[in-house]
Amino acid sequence: ILTAVFLILSAAGSAPEQEGTTSIAELPRMEPQIGAMDETGNKVGRGIIWAESSGDVVAEFAKICDTAVIPVGCVEMHGAHNPTGTDSINVERMCRLAAEQEPFIILPTIYYNINDQMMSYPGTIAMPHRLLIDTWRAIFKECARNGFKRIVPVCGHGGSQEPLIVAQAEVLQEAAEGVPIDYQVFRVQSLGLSERPELDGHGGGGETARVMDSMPGLVDLSKATGEGLYLRPVAEPATYRIPWIRNVPKGYQ
Repeated sequence: ILTAVFLILSAAGSAPEQEGTTSIAELPRMEPQIGAMDETGNKVGRGIIWAESSGDVVAEFAKICDTAVIPVGCVEMHGAHNPTGTDSINVERMCRLAAEQEPFIILPTIYYNINDQMMSYPGTIAMPHRLLIDTWRAIFKECARNGFKRIVPVCGHGGSQEPLIVAQAEVLQEAAEGVPIDYQVFRVQSLGLSERPELDGHGGGGETARVMDSMPGLVDLSKATGEGLYLRPVAEPATYRIPWIRNVPKGYQ
């Protein structure tokens, strides 16, 4: 990741070369079996990927581990240089890296989310709030039915976690009212990353560098031309919904 950051900083100081992006068929796949290497060079991953494992493997894993992690992203504009799946791609990569150190099963990444403020940009897929709340409740129940009672959604996109918060609150409220609930939800709201201010921002240097690490070939730095302006809202610090294109006209900050 640090190497990727240096590449971005270098590109900011000179005109980037025009290079075509790599086709999706040529991109390196994330390893189905995650984890560290043993002394013979073989993967000995402590976690597994649900969608890349057989049903029997999932069932056996549930006997020794009751924790399921769900990477949560979205599909929206991150500037002309980044893929619309930036948040989803990056949070899945981070969850896979975490599974090298802690055993858990990783569910399929959530790409569909609420994005009403981003609908003025091309490429956004926005889902209704209530639909997402019901989807979360169904996912929780299916995790528990398969033996994974500790469910950990990891939010890789700030701003689209409201349905998850409501779904989590509904579970707690029902449990308090006596409804049998055999699982608990632990939401990771922030990834805790610290980076220099010039690398922060939507589709900025930090996010771009992480995409370059997660899926090399999807970033085209030649399209990141000039500063991505952030126009501060007029009623700060109040929170109110507007088309975000009024704040970030280029789609990246």
